[in-house]
Amino acid sequence: MLKELTYKTLLITGLLPATFLLFFSLLALFNILNLDYLNQKHTLFLLSILLGTSGYIGLLTSLIYPKKTLLNFIFLLLGLIGFSIFLSHDGGMRGWIWLVSIEEPDEWIIIAWPIIVSIIGLIINLVRTIKHHPHSLE
Repeated sequence: MLKELTYKTLLITGLLPATFLLFFSLLALFNILNLDYLNQKHTLFLLSILLGTSGYIGLLTSLIYPKKTLLNFIFLLLGLIGFSIFLSHDGGMRGWIWLVSIEEPDEWIIIAWPIIVSIIGLIINLVRTIKHHPHSLE
């Protein structure tokens, strides 16, 4: 019971800054969809937004439907892939160094905390999936 409460609290603390990021992602999504053409940069940015939104859905469904472990795992994994695409393409090596160096803690918490919570959720959902359905990953 205490582990589940701790996990739900962790998810809520990850969802708060993720909601902020989702808002800006949706604004960027509408800007991209209003462009006359899409080049490679826009397409990668669009893909990272869509995958990042999947990660937000994964955090939300992990909180609301904790028994849907495989679905939650997939959504969280897609979100982490989207974040990796965004950080690699938009920030390059400098972005990854910024993420690891924690030079601006307030910005870092807003951006990195949902990612850390997603990684924890990914691991928890994977363990739960394997524990409850050992043949579902074969």
